This record gives sequence, structure tokens and C-alpha cells, in this order.
Amino acid sequence: MKTPNRHISNNELSNRDHSNRDILKKAGIKYSRQRNEILSTLRNYRKPLTTEKIYEECKKTVENLSLSTVYRILNTFVENGIAVKTNLDMENRALFELERHEHKHHLLCLGCNSMVQISSCPLHQYEKELQDKMGYHITSHKLEIYGYCPECRKELKDEIVDPLNANRDKEAL
Repeated sequence: MKTPNRHISNNELSNRDHSNRDILKKAGIKYSRQRNEILSTLRNYRKPLTTEKIYEECKKTVENLSLSTVYRILNTFVENGIAVKTNLDMENRALFELERHEHKHHLLCLGCNSMVQISSCPLHQYEKELQDKMGYHITSHKLEIYGYCPECRKELKDEIVDPLNANRDKEAL
């Protein structure tokens, strides 16, 4: 059975008294200038960022930083509970944000990659039903709904195929 890594608490991540060095140490990650700068970037933004955006921000202050290094560090942060990764599509594009241990779900635009937080959770009752029926002890869940925002829908009018309605139309025949 896989044992979970040491995860950093919300208080430790959001508290400015905790330095990046302390956060990395508590997660069992060796300090480096690149890791420090990437963690600072995540802490300074309240919204999810692409790897490319994180790279652009960090490149301003860290010489010799490569995009592949940013990918590796972000994945290490995710594995150790410092960051959260949200996949945007099947092409493996993703957004990263600081793990704030907030219960939230998202609407993700496949056109412009925007992400909107959903304020309510429709899954609490379903979780309870699954626990009762399947015997699992559910510790968390993640809901991501993909589609096109109003702006992208206007731009892409006739190009968007709605698989939900297309399947319903086929079933009606």
C-alpha cells in the first residue's frame, strides 16, 4: 500500500512567516533557487497558471532556467502536496496552483484555457452513497467540467460540436 507523502497544511502555505525554505524542508524537498522562485510565483498568484506562464515569471529572476526544469519541479510539488495540477484536455495541457486545501471545483474552457471556480459541490451526497454501497472511506474528490466559455462560443459558433446533444439526437432516431 502506498503511503502518502508529508503534505503541507494550508496554514503553513499561506502564512507569510513560513519561508519557502521552510515549506520545502517540511515537504522533504531540497532547497534550490529554481524551486524557491517557482514556489514564490505560485504563492503570489491566486489563480492557476500554465507551466509556460510560471516559466516566464521565473525566467525574469533565475538565469539558466529551462522549461523542462519547471515541469519537473511542478510535478515534484504536486507529488508532495505543495501544488495542485488541473489537466485542461487530452493533450496534457495543465494549470498549476498552490495547494490551499480549499474544497473547490472548476469549469474549464477548452478554447482559451480559462478556469472558473464553481461555488457549490454537488458530490457530497453521492460520496456518502458510494461509501455506504462500496465500503470505501472517501477522503476527497475533484470535479472538473470542460466546455467553452461565452467568449469562445461566440468566436467558434459553428465549429463547436456538442457531444451531449449529438448523442441525444442519435438516440432519438
